[in-house]
Amino acid sequence: MNTKIILLISAICFNCSLYGQISKAEYLYLKNKIPVEKIEIHTNTNLLVVGEFLHFQISNFNTGTKTYSSISKITYVELIGDNHNVILKQKLKSESGLSFGDFFLSSNIKTGHYKLIAYTNWSKNNDSNRFAEKDIYIINPFSSKHQIPRKINSEAVISKITTDHNDFSMNESINPILVSTNKKNYTTREKVTINISENHLAAYNGLFSLSVRKFDSIFIKSDHKNEKKTETSMKTYFLPELRGDIISGRLTSLDNISVSDKLVSLSIPGKKFYFKNTRTNRRGDFHFILNEHFNSSNAFIQVKEKNFKEYDIYLNEEGFNDYNDFKFNSVELNSNIKNWLTTRSINNQIENVYLDSVITNSNYDTNIKPFFNTLEKRFYLDDYNRFPTIKETIVEIVNTASLSQKNGRYEFNIPDYGNIYFNNNLNLKPLVLFDGFYIENLNDIIDFNTNKLESISTVTGLYVYGTEIYNGVISFLSKQGDFKLNSVQDDIQILNLSNLKTYQSPNYNSKIDKRIPDYRTQLFWKPNVNLNNSNNEPYYFEFFTSDEFGVFEVILEGYTNTGKHIKMATYFNVN
Repeated sequence: MNTKIILLISAICFNCSLYGQISKAEYLYLKNKIPVEKIEIHTNTNLLVVGEFLHFQISNFNTGTKTYSSISKITYVELIGDNHNVILKQKLKSESGLSFGDFFLSSNIKTGHYKLIAYTNWSKNNDSNRFAEKDIYIINPFSSKHQIPRKINSEAVISKITTDHNDFSMNESINPILVSTNKKNYTTREKVTINISENHLAAYNGLFSLSVRKFDSIFIKSDHKNEKKTETSMKTYFLPELRGDIISGRLTSLDNISVSDKLVSLSIPGKKFYFKNTRTNRRGDFHFILNEHFNSSNAFIQVKEKNFKEYDIYLNEEGFNDYNDFKFNSVELNSNIKNWLTTRSINNQIENVYLDSVITNSNYDTNIKPFFNTLEKRFYLDDYNRFPTIKETIVEIVNTASLSQKNGRYEFNIPDYGNIYFNNNLNLKPLVLFDGFYIENLNDIIDFNTNKLESISTVTGLYVYGTEIYNGVISFLSKQGDFKLNSVQDDIQILNLSNLKTYQSPNYNSKIDKRIPDYRTQLFWKPNVNLNNSNNEPYYFEFFTSDEFGVFEVILEGYTNTGKHIKMATYFNVN
């Protein structure tokens, strides 16, 4: 993205009353500078039973270049029910125009017809094609309640069709891409190898998903037709998120005290933590821009003022600006799916007890380092005789810091003996972090069990970070990076972050407990298959079958680098 565009947007942001929203005149000016984005979405299935995962992959295209878009770094996805009710929502990182995630469907979701939509802040400004949309049907066998009351002639009927395994020709998918398996018939818990190849594979470079799921012969007969996305009269326009996740909010006070120039911090705790601070403008607005990847799923936002309990933090929730386009069906369940539904429901419950198929952020290495890492003096506690609490450890081991107590409240000091008189006159306190979590009251950690503590780091001298000056830094790092306060305080806002996921299935060649039941119907899901192969060599993917019998469908779906939609399928049996 052109640096001039980023500087231009930054200037516009400075004048925004709510960060990320702009006037029509500002939007029309930017529209001539930034190409329009178009979003596409596909899923592993469109029919699910509660207790299962809905997996999705989202592609973002630059309509100017006809290629994947690098404009928006954040994609939003929502599962919407009748009456514009947002059932589930996620904010996803977008890399090279691709993002992916999943929703777990809990038992409080009613049987019915839902909409899965995806969009970016920039695509919401489009006159048409502001979002991608897919119909999703969910069955809840634990409740007789439907999202929309059933009608005599329901608009959607879910029933089972009689299909023999031999009805599938099992032929490999035709050109342009060949998708095949090493066999056509497998036993339970046997390794499957998928081969993706073609003589001209390089001509179909792109980003695809690969899904292997049981084919259940369940048919959805629907009279529903998606309404054409018409132009809308918009009053609010949105800036593209060019650099990463924009987190914004506002401070308020019931006592009408000033909310201007107040210090707000954002902590993302973990072994590789992240910490930022900022100050509010005259209206109490604040914002953070996160352009890194994190291993944590939560961020904590705090007011760092002595009277912090007198403020309330409200976060701006980005959402879709018009749900009126969506129409929903009533759903009828045919009685011939009863046995199938009973079996699927029982298997889902067993599978969720031993859930091991989704690993959040695993195998993803973040390069985030503490902002003070080049200046710190670190004390690894395994190098010393351990003392039971932090209070004793500071006194006996950490010779660069001291501890004092006043009116029943502890305080850390990091003496800078070269400038002790100058620093003392400034009356500044050190910045105290625990796994990156900002610690306001040291009494919350003073008796922490040091058997769970890996190291203590200190930085001596005045330290300028963001808008603030600190009299040193002291940082505690736990062994697991999982520090939590004993109770969530009212003055702390918790925010769910967008993060990356990887997916895995059991490996029966390894030493795992083979007595654990395995009723997976989704055998394999890889949402980021990158077919950018200039040597025309085949791609191999391996996984194991489960304890489920039947026909399984292998689908490769996605878009080439020029925006051409590709969907190829093949089938195999598990006997």
